[in-house]
Amino acid sequence: MAKIAETTEKSINFRTRFLKMDAVIKNITDAVSHSTVAAAYDLNAKAIITVSQSGYTARKVSRFRPICPIIAATTSDKAYNQLALNWGVVPTRSVPQPNSDELFKHAVQCALSTGVVKEGDLVVMTGGVPVGISGKSNTMRIEIIGQ
Repeated sequence: MAKIAETTEKSINFRTRFLKMDAVIKNITDAVSHSTVAAAYDLNAKAIITVSQSGYTARKVSRFRPICPIIAATTSDKAYNQLALNWGVVPTRSVPQPNSDELFKHAVQCALSTGVVKEGDLVVMTGGVPVGISGKSNTMRIEIIGQ
């Protein structure tokens, strides 16, 4: 079954599928998640980094099936374990940060620890501001790691 799934996924052009998708955008998190994936495709990003306590943001991004990995930094053990089951998501543990700048900086460090990204890679990041409010992703950042 795993080989069938792997073979099938290799034959799908996820970028074309995304571009043809008539996404239903119901809230800010949906809009930011969709925009994050669009930016990742447009810029050929190495990865998408999500910052999420509950894993909600990573799951919302995952539903668009980006071709790049989704690195999900979370402080929750429960969310970490759940995210390991989501399509394209590489969960990583993080620690709480006092503000959004530190939060995204820490998320990049967490992403580097996975080995999926390295210095010089372009990444698209998403999370919520103000820090600490779960389920309210409203921010997207595009960065080259280390610059």
